[in-house]
Amino acid sequence: MFTSNNRLFSSSITAIFFLAAFLFPVNLFSQEKSSITDIRLWESATEATIIIELTNSVKLSELKDLKGRRSFFDIEEATFKAKIKQFDLKSKFLEYIQFEDLSKFDKVRVTFKLPRGIRSQIFMLPKNEHKKERIIVFLRHPKDLLNQKAEKELEEVRKLKALGKKIIVIDPGHGGEDPGTSGNGVVEKKYVLSVAHLLKAYIDRDSRFQAFLTRDGDYIIPLEGRRQIAEKLQADAFVSLHVNSINAKSVNGFEVYYESTEGAKNEAARLVAEMENKDEFADLAASDTESDSDSEEKKSMTKTQTDEEKKKLLEKQAQNIHRSRLLAEALEKSMRDAKFGIKSRGVKREGFKVLHSLEMPSALLELGFISNQTEAKVLNLYATKTKIAHSIYQGLADFLSAPANEKLDTAYLNYMKKNLPNLSAAKKEKTHIVAAGENLSTIALKYNVSLSQLLKRNDLGMKSIIRPGQTIIIPE
Repeated sequence: MFTSNNRLFSSSITAIFFLAAFLFPVNLFSQEKSSITDIRLWESATEATIIIELTNSVKLSELKDLKGRRSFFDIEEATFKAKIKQFDLKSKFLEYIQFEDLSKFDKVRVTFKLPRGIRSQIFMLPKNEHKKERIIVFLRHPKDLLNQKAEKELEEVRKLKALGKKIIVIDPGHGGEDPGTSGNGVVEKKYVLSVAHLLKAYIDRDSRFQAFLTRDGDYIIPLEGRRQIAEKLQADAFVSLHVNSINAKSVNGFEVYYESTEGAKNEAARLVAEMENKDEFADLAASDTESDSDSEEKKSMTKTQTDEEKKKLLEKQAQNIHRSRLLAEALEKSMRDAKFGIKSRGVKREGFKVLHSLEMPSALLELGFISNQTEAKVLNLYATKTKIAHSIYQGLADFLSAPANEKLDTAYLNYMKKNLPNLSAAKKEKTHIVAAGENLSTIALKYNVSLSQLLKRNDLGMKSIIRPGQTIIIPE
């Protein structure tokens, strides 16, 4: 996850595919069926993603296993008439992928062979303003190998903590299929990664600190996965790096964000709903084996315990919001004092998913507006990048070196007292307990809701892994 040898494979797939399209231009794809327009492979240290772009919406069959570590799925109502069908790859995640046009059955069969132990998962990405529908084939190392890697990282963290070092996690926003914004010669995902490397170098030179990156190459990490990485590393501070863009080309300046009241409230509601649904499930199980009086007594004890957990949850949030505000203020002051040619637009609050953590102070930095031509030129200067990186390091150092401040954000607590009756509102919504073999797509289909709605309501990403017994809230 944190090694420097992550690579992007544009692969020869795209080039070969378009060569085939050039050689067979006449009626290469059927007009009425969905056509495959692009195939790409992105690879990181721990996972890889195959992206298959389409012209129209399609239905996918289930992923089925064949002998010899091969798997296949069918793309219904689709066509692929290029004669080149199999792409051999030198990848640690994928040996080959083959596309076979089964025109007799109005579908395309996709067959691929994986190296031993690699796991696969398929899902659809809905279209957006920039992209049409895409099929994602997600490939990962086996769980035991990932667990071994995670344990090594935790062992490194324990050693660092024993030496008194504080851990800073830097999150370069976007990556892979998600380039972020772009304009005036700047692509967000590339720009913030370059600043992240400079920032890490400054931090690691200071014997008091150790920095880790959420990504060290051009690949996707789900939003909740970014903060989970930081939490597993027991981070003392988390900073997410971005650049901004807006239609009004004259707008300029950098901004520093920390968790908003509304964002924290929504996260609290989600966590409370999870708590209460677990309690309901436990009560239901207990009622089958206990007498009525015992069951009622247990329900009363459970409610008292849950109310206490709610109180602790809100206090923990209030404490972390206060710490995040101090972090954001330290970063803004240091960046403003550095005078690197971009003005400060101040400290602001927003409910970004990466800021929802209860475990560490978190801030998100918008380093400037690349939609402003003058500011984009300033941002692109290497001297500006180094000044930005150093000023962020200095802000982090000032924050982490200050005496511990464990105060609570009283404004948030007061707000939540008024909204506490509404905190259980999510409980009134329909819920689903995940069964073995289910995934988010099948659950969305079962309740006739869109996958994007289901993901948003449960604060999940496309690559989120759900487990049997987990509670999923079904949006209305």
